[in-house]
Amino acid sequence: MALSPTSRKLVAFRTRIGVASILVALLSAGLGHAETQVGVAPRAGEIDAIPAGRSVQDRVDEIRRRVQQAVVYPDAARRRGIHGTTRIQFEVNAEGHAKEVTTVASSGSDLLDAAAKQSAVDAAPLPYVFGRLRIPVVFELKGRARE
Repeated sequence: MALSPTSRKLVAFRTRIGVASILVALLSAGLGHAETQVGVAPRAGEIDAIPAGRSVQDRVDEIRRRVQQAVVYPDAARRRGIHGTTRIQFEVNAEGHAKEVTTVASSGSDLLDAAAKQSAVDAAPLPYVFGRLRIPVVFELKGRARE
């Protein structure tokens, strides 16, 4: 029995819908899909691309802490009562040194901005993190509440 052109189109359409439904079901079940959940051991034959050790967030928090601890408050700024927050941006190279340190948001004081950039350099060695980081460096005088 021969199918009319309209019937052939209907059969082809239903076939495409059936194939699409199968693909959706496979993807929903995690088959044919190379996604690995964080914190779950890889299945046999899979390669875990997540390095062992501390998470990226833990390393970024450590970098923030070390940079803040490395701050040397400029004497001239302290005498003048200058305080504020400088946002800096930099990369950490494989040796743990801050590279290409720039100011992305000024504290309003060149003294504090320069000290913030220097603190990133002085904080080495830093844990490696791929990409550019933006972190705040806070300068506050004792006895002053944080802004």
